Amino acid sequence: MLLTSRFSVHRRGRTSRSLFCVTALTSLLAAPSAASADDEHPVVDVSVAHPPGLAVFERRAPDGDWSTACVPPCTMRLGTGDDYRIGGTGVVDSDVFRIPPADRVRVDATAGSSLGHTLGAVFAVGGFAFAGLGGAILLLPPDANASDQSKSDKTFVGVGTLVLGAASVAIGLALRALTDTSVRVAVEP
Repeated sequence: MLLTSRFSVHRRGRTSRSLFCVTALTSLLAAPSAASADDEHPVVDVSVAHPPGLAVFERRAPDGDWSTACVPPCTMRLGTGDDYRIGGTGVVDSDVFRIPPADRVRVDATAGSSLGHTLGAVFAVGGFAFAGLGGAILLLPPDANASDQSKSDKTFVGVGTLVLGAASVAIGLALRALTDTSVRVAVEP
């Protein structure tokens, strides 16, 4: 019984030692190909200028969801076939971009504020509604019994509402345009 038990222990020791050797050999054989695969991916420096919130560099996962690749400023090796964007909390998501094949690539981004973007939409939609109201006031037929002063007041209110609505639309569209996130991808020498 004692011999059997020693043999089993010895046998288990040999098996685990063999398993360790196979695992070590496999990782050594896999390491050169992993290193050469890493050399194929460019080194990417990511920087975000003046982030209004927490800007992150994101990579699209195979399932289509976005995952954080790094929080700028950062440097890493990335694949050239993947989709990337700048996003994050309080930041307007950038358009999707790819990393060009090169040794070193620099990604410079100016992150836009999602609050400013939302306010721009509110101003634009409210401005369209206000301008529509001003136009409707102008299009209403005048009351036959109304005085000239009343007709003049109606025209003044209609034009004023229409102009304020148009100004609000212009401000809203400008806010939306100015608060977009812009990204510049450049190959470094």
